[in-house]
Amino acid sequence: MPRAKRATSRVLGIDPGLATTGYGVIEERPGGYTVVDAGVITTGARESFGQRLDTIYAETKALIKKHRPHKVGIEQLFFAKNVTTAFSVGQ
Repeated sequence: MPRAKRATSRVLGIDPGLATTGYGVIEERPGGYTVVDAGVITTGARESFGQRLDTIYAETKALIKKHRPHKVGIEQLFFAKNVTTAFSVGQ
């Protein structure tokens, strides 16, 4: 009887930002982890706040559809010197 394949676990990690949102997709495989994809989602400084959020949403949704992660991790904002920036990134 053939041996059953071990299920892999795929994780999408997101480093949020209004101008640049970083992402990485890793997969656990027998013997370790493999990078599946990585990159950035960028928005234009002249775009409205709503347009920028919409771009980030649409691109993130496309990543989830493409990679079908089992889990998603989002980097937590630990500190911010500029309160306005902290609120924007928090959105």
